[in-house]
Amino acid sequence: MPALDGVRGIAILLVMLGHLIATRWTDWISTSGVTLFFILSGYLITGRLQAGQPLGTFFRNRARRLLPALAMMLAVTAPWFLVRGQATWWQLLEPVLYVRDITVAHFGAPWSPWTHTWSLGVEEQFYLLWPFALLAWRQPRRGVVLVGSLSFVAMLLAFAAGNVSLALCSPFTQAWALCLGSALALYGWSPRWPAWTSAAWLRWCGIRSYSMYLWHFPLMVVLEGWMPDRVGFLLASFLSAGIAALSWKYVEAPLLSRGTVVRTPARTPVTV
Repeated sequence: MPALDGVRGIAILLVMLGHLIATRWTDWISTSGVTLFFILSGYLITGRLQAGQPLGTFFRNRARRLLPALAMMLAVTAPWFLVRGQATWWQLLEPVLYVRDITVAHFGAPWSPWTHTWSLGVEEQFYLLWPFALLAWRQPRRGVVLVGSLSFVAMLLAFAAGNVSLALCSPFTQAWALCLGSALALYGWSPRWPAWTSAAWLRWCGIRSYSMYLWHFPLMVVLEGWMPDRVGFLLASFLSAGIAALSWKYVEAPLLSRGTVVRTPARTPVTV
């Protein structure tokens, strides 16, 4: 489904645009991009599980899809930030263990150059729990609607209490978006996307969006102070796209084809 790659391209562009023009009034732009990623992940993952993908295959595919690119980003950026005192070893462990969301939302963890990996934590925790919930629930449609509704209410309560980190970064307050995507799949929603969502440039961004997301924030941190913020953020965006292109060609795509993670025509890959 080329359009889904295009929608993912929209999501990564929203995230990067939100960081580029970051103000207290534009935070919603990057937040909406991450939310769109969550909805897409819930929709696509649930569709695969519904199609009968064995759990062992599911978890192997998730690891093959996500771990190499993350490991490469951390291996390159960690020495720079650790030597310069911009990060600690514990902060490096947060993305490795996929717990940045929990430490930020529930323990008030300080800023780190890998702060953006909180969203990866939310998704990974969903990937670990959702397949078993889908198997265990007799009525998964009702279950996912109930959990999603409770999560949405929890997010609103956190906002009302003035705890923005809890509202935006906790797996409990962000599960609603993943549940929404899962519910759309469970109820058989099959949208007709506008033709422009299949535009080649959007699909290009969408297919490489994971690595673009991984790299753009650390690059912004590296360039910060060397040039005006907006210029640095814009340069970081272009650099992350270039690195993502190389990562996709030489790391991610070969592993995907070797593991047959994505069973779609080669010219229209749908990556998660």
